[in-house]
Parts: sequence; C-alpha cells; structure tokens
Amino acid sequence: MSLDDTWRDLTNLSGKIKQIENFKEEIDANQSRIDELIGKGEKLINDQHYASKDIQDKTNDINKIWQDLIKATENKHLKLDDAGDEQAFNRSVEDVELWLNEIERQLVIDDKAKDLNYVQNLLKKQSAIELEVSDRQETLNNIINRANELIDKNHFNKDQIAAKKNALVKRFNNIKVPVKNRRRRLVDSAKTQQLFCDIEDQIAWINEKEPIVKSSNRGRDLMGAQNLNKKHQAILSEINNHKPRIQAVIDQAEHLIKDGSMPKSGVDQINERIKTLNDRWNELLDLANKRKESLDDAILIHQYFTDVNEAETWLNEKEPLASDPSIGTAKTEDAIEALLKKHDALMDDIDAFKYTIEDLRKRAEDFKQRKVPVPMET
Repeated sequence: MSLDDTWRDLTNLSGKIKQIENFKEEIDANQSRIDELIGKGEKLINDQHYASKDIQDKTNDINKIWQDLIKATENKHLKLDDAGDEQAFNRSVEDVELWLNEIERQLVIDDKAKDLNYVQNLLKKQSAIELEVSDRQETLNNIINRANELIDKNHFNKDQIAAKKNALVKRFNNIKVPVKNRRRRLVDSAKTQQLFCDIEDQIAWINEKEPIVKSSNRGRDLMGAQNLNKKHQAILSEINNHKPRIQAVIDQAEHLIKDGSMPKSGVDQINERIKTLNDRWNELLDLANKRKESLDDAILIHQYFTDVNEAETWLNEKEPLASDPSIGTAKTEDAIEALLKKHDALMDDIDAFKYTIEDLRKRAEDFKQRKVPVPMET
C-alpha cells in the first residue's frame, strides 16, 4: 500500500489520507516489535552465536525493509498532501473558470440599445461586472502565487499546475479588453438614447404648441383680435426662449457624431432624427409667423370695418344737413347768410373727410391685393 501511486488519482483523497494515517499508526504500533527483534539478533551476534553471520544478514534485511517501509509511507503521505494541495488549487481554478464562463456569457449578450432604460440597466450590470473583475484579480493573484509555490517545491504534477495557471491567466486577461470595449459601446449607446429622448421631448413640446399657432380663430371683433394677438405675442416669446434648448440638442448630436466612436448606423439614425427635429421646429416657426401675420391683418381689417362704420355714421349725420328743407324757406338776407355759412362749413367738413374716404379706399385695395380674408363676423 505504501508503494502504490494512488496519490496521482485525486478522487477520494480524504479516504486515502485516512488510510495512510492508519497505516502509519500501525507501523508505529509495531516499531517496538521490530526493535525487540533486532535487539535479540544483535544479542545473539554479541554472544558469538554459531550462525552470527546469517543472523546479521537477516537483521540487516529486516532493518532495511522496515526503514524502506517507513520512508515509503512517509513519502506517500507527503504525496497525498501534495495531491490535496493540487486538488485545492484545482478547485480554486475551477471556481474562477465558472465565473469566467458567466462573464463571457454576459459579454456576448446583445447590447444594442432598445431604449434609454434598457441601456441604463446594462450599464448597471456592466459596473457590476467590472467590480467583479477587479475583485477577482486578487483571487487570480493568489492562485498564481499558490501555483508558483507548488512548482517551486517540485510538486509531482507541476507541469499540469503550470499549464492550468497559464491558461487561466490568459483567459482572465482576454476578458479585459472586451469588458473595456463593452463599457465604451454602452456609454455611447446611453448618450445616443439620451439624445433620442431629448429629441422626442423637444418634438413633444413642438407638438404641444403647434395646435395653438395653427388656430384659425382671428377674433370676432377688434378687441377679440387684439386679445388673441397679445396671447400670440406671449407664445412667440415662449418659442423664442425655447430656441436655446433646441440648439443644445442639435449641438449634442453634432458632438456625438464628431466624436468618431459612433458606428455609421448610429450616425445615420442621429442625422435622421435631428433632421426631423429641425423640420418640425422650422414648421412651428413658420406657422407662428403666419399666425402673427394673420392676426396683424385681422386687427387691420377689424380696425378698417370699425373706421368704415364710423365713416357711415358721419355720413348719416351729415346727410340731413345737405338736404335741409329750411333752405327754401329763408326769407331774409340774414337767414340766407346763416344758411350759407352752415353750407360752407358742411362743404369744408366734406372736403376734409374725403381724405378719410380715400384712406379707406386704399386700405380696401391693399386687402384685396393681398387677399386678406374677411372675418366671418365683424
């Protein structure tokens, strides 16, 4: 049992160690018998027994066999201890290999961005992976140190231990670059998805304002048009104040593109969405400006109709003076003189009012040429 090489087989080591320890106890228990036997032989030799030479040879043989047995037992015990060390080493290696299997599996998981939340979750997992890699570096260092110790002490399986150590180190180092590259890809994806969210937020803001500036309500009267115009001025101010936010998103997109780390597909997506944002923003500005022009025209035309109504009122007031029946009844020179003065004053008023009529005519012609729509109710 002490001369076999079962220590090379790492299965059931605890049973083998127990067995060799029991055998050592048995050797220890029989040491006194061997000592007694050798002692009797030496006594016979000292007493000059006739077979002293044969006794000496047998005593030497017994002693050699016994010492060889003790030495072989000790050697096997040491080998089993070495096997135990190798087994512990192998378990440490296997533990890291199992961890590497999981890390390598996670590194090949599709990291194409679906949305911002998805990428942020991947980044959290990525941070956990990086922390694990950092923590496992110390474990790997301990394994390397232990392997070197076993090799230096000339372990019976040192070549295999060295091979496992080298393979594990190579495999561990091989994940570092993919981990770093995946971090870069995820950060780029997060920036892109954040940009897409910002673009969507800006388009949502534009969509919220669009119905307001697309309104066809121009007011039912002058005061209504002026109130609408006042509200529209506030909208124009809000749109103007919002412009830096739109520009910030565009600048962010240009920065991502110029960074150069984005794949062509990502650049194309960014360009497409920024074009959509620019188009929607320009549409909003165009609608807002048209709405302003429309309300300005509405105020002008409502003012025109107000002025027309006032002109009609003035004409209605002056018409009775032009057809005053009392003119034919004037009998005296003074009465006629008074009527003439009234008529001259009326003619002066009519002559002055012709400028008002001419202004109304020119304004009406301008509305006609510009095809300004007439309010449904005035």
